[in-house]
Amino acid sequence: MNNNCELCGFKNPKGCVTAVIIRDNKVLLLKRNEEPFKGKWDLPGGYMQEGELPKDALLREMKEELGVEGKATFIKCFPGYGYWKDEKFPIISHAFLLEITGEIKLNEENSEYRWEDLKQIDTEMISFDSNQAIISFVKEKFYFDLDRVKYLVSQLDASAEVKEQNLYRAILEGYI
Repeated sequence: MNNNCELCGFKNPKGCVTAVIIRDNKVLLLKRNEEPFKGKWDLPGGYMQEGELPKDALLREMKEELGVEGKATFIKCFPGYGYWKDEKFPIISHAFLLEITGEIKLNEENSEYRWEDLKQIDTEMISFDSNQAIISFVKEKFYFDLDRVKYLVSQLDASAEVKEQNLYRAILEGYI
């Protein structure tokens, strides 16, 4: 980049948001319908707008991309790179666990979706290095035998109900 603007020379990351949506130990993946990485699997998310808070950006992106609303819990930030035309630039993705409500209705950005077993996801099939790091983190922290957990809890208290999303939140908040 040949530019006389000193400010333009800084490689400050652009803010992004990413949703991790898990049901029955399966994570929601979207097939990209646009470059970069057209035809590759992706996590839902996008760029933050000027003045927008990360959580607000995430909820806006989910409404746009999936037609859903949800309850978001911050996971952590993941650095990586974004691409626009022939440019590669740093990004910082704010990852959130998202419990969605409503029926998924994809917009034009993605051609299909699927629920992929968390334990079986190959990070190489995921677009963007930050999303690969998010999947690796989630596989390490969030994968457990949900049926076994429900069975063990029922042995302690037959009336207790195990809610998967509450387990993930408990992990994030340091209770488990």
